[in-house]
Amino acid sequence: MSAQYLKAWACGAVVVALVLTVWFASDIFLMAFAGILFAILLRTASDAVARLTNLGAGVSLAITSIAIVALASLAGWFVAPNMSAEIDQLRSDLPPAWGELAAWLHKSQWAGDLVDRIQRGGLSYRQAAGHFLSAFSTVVSAVGGSVVVLFLGLYFAAEPRLYLKGMLKLVPKSAEQRGGEVLCRTGEQLRHWLFGKLSLMAFVGISTSIGLWWLNMPLILSLATLAALLDFIPNIGPIISAVPALLIAFTKGPVTALEILVLYVAVQVIESYILQPLVQKRAVSLPPSVTLLSQVLVGSLFGSLGLILATPLTVAGLTMLNMLYVEDILKKRPAA
Repeated sequence: MSAQYLKAWACGAVVVALVLTVWFASDIFLMAFAGILFAILLRTASDAVARLTNLGAGVSLAITSIAIVALASLAGWFVAPNMSAEIDQLRSDLPPAWGELAAWLHKSQWAGDLVDRIQRGGLSYRQAAGHFLSAFSTVVSAVGGSVVVLFLGLYFAAEPRLYLKGMLKLVPKSAEQRGGEVLCRTGEQLRHWLFGKLSLMAFVGISTSIGLWWLNMPLILSLATLAALLDFIPNIGPIISAVPALLIAFTKGPVTALEILVLYVAVQVIESYILQPLVQKRAVSLPPSVTLLSQVLVGSLFGSLGLILATPLTVAGLTMLNMLYVEDILKKRPAA
């Protein structure tokens, strides 16, 4: 009996130690999860190359990695100078744009009082611009990738079975088969979600750039890129990306600002209600309320990186919940 109690205490201590490790080293685990997402992207692309060329998995992965690096280098060579110039112009244009908006709002007493309260509360246009640029740089660095995430993704993609077997060593022998099924299904759902999301981000970037060009807006490249990148963060990202476009449009007049607002709302409506159900129908269905709550919870616990990865973390969590709890414990079929 004492041996059983000793084992129970040991298991409890291991669980507590794991929870504390995850909590205090959350950034490392989030970077590892980002590496897994990048590995899924690499592995899916390299598998497609292997099917087309009949080459081995390793050679296909090498070709895919070289192609991604080459495309990124070409994009940086041709796009980066214009992007840098537009970001500098955006930095200089936002403060006067906020000033013009504040002056226009002061024509109404209640709106002017609201602006004064915001500024007295410490959120001046300079601070708002600083917060915006800080958020932009965070998202760009996360999407562009840190060296650690890139190498983790490459290592995971090169030998996925090695890491899968390592994770299965942590479960009882009798549960290894089911554990493998859960992990493979989770990876499949993340793959469907990731490629669906990348397709939607491309639509947002292209449609926003066309709309901005049609409305004769400046800084098309930076504003459209910002809209595409921030679309990775549902609900919150599109709102943030619309703010600088609206401020700059307001310098041309309220009518132009209204047209930009209609453009951004139309793009989001088409994405959310027409395209998203089509491209992500094979992945876990995430109600908007669940997505928003997960963003608030994970973002408040783990900061900006947690906010960025909140949705794919929720996809993985719901997949495991459906398989391990709904199917295995409750003996029910998960909702379609």
